[in-house]
Amino acid sequence: MNLYIVRHGETDWNKEKKVQGRMDIPLNEAGIQLAKETREALKDINFDYVFTSPLKRARQTAEIIAFPYTEQVKTDDRLIEMDFGEYEGWSVTEREENAEFMKFFTDPVGFVPSAGGESFQDILERIRNFTEEIFKEPVLQDKDVLIVSHGAAINALLTVIKENPLEKFWGEGVGGNCSVTKVSVWKGKPEIIYEKRALGKER
Repeated sequence: MNLYIVRHGETDWNKEKKVQGRMDIPLNEAGIQLAKETREALKDINFDYVFTSPLKRARQTAEIIAFPYTEQVKTDDRLIEMDFGEYEGWSVTEREENAEFMKFFTDPVGFVPSAGGESFQDILERIRNFTEEIFKEPVLQDKDVLIVSHGAAINALLTVIKENPLEKFWGEGVGGNCSVTKVSVWKGKPEIIYEKRALGKER
């Protein structure tokens, strides 16, 4: 099984550097174009299965990359972005002035979510549940699978795949919009082929 894990294309909130978790923001024109460029870069791969977060920015990206086989796109709630609760929509200034929120980036072990928000343990649990299911699914074993998700959710995927401790959750950071990670899975064992690679044109 080959997994191609893609972060969604750009949104206006990405451009404005706002905290964007469960807010259902669509792709902007640049994001649509970047998804098309990524589709072109992956044109030689005939995806057998496509899983995406239910949020618009991810679903749009998945449908563009999978075109014309958009009927293969299936949403999975476990791939949704982390819920930031009261921090949703915060600007760079607002989050940099809040020491508790900055732990999200600098101290995932010590981060405490705001009211209504999700913890790192929560996102890792649902992502681990997703990976355990697809790694063992017989019908997927010799297939090419597209997975479209979000920055924190993809880092959670990589944390689970690498079996890293929580303090290494961010690794080298978050991949850019439409960055691609390829993972080969053989007999339930994953191997990262390349990580967070930009296949669309540089902006």
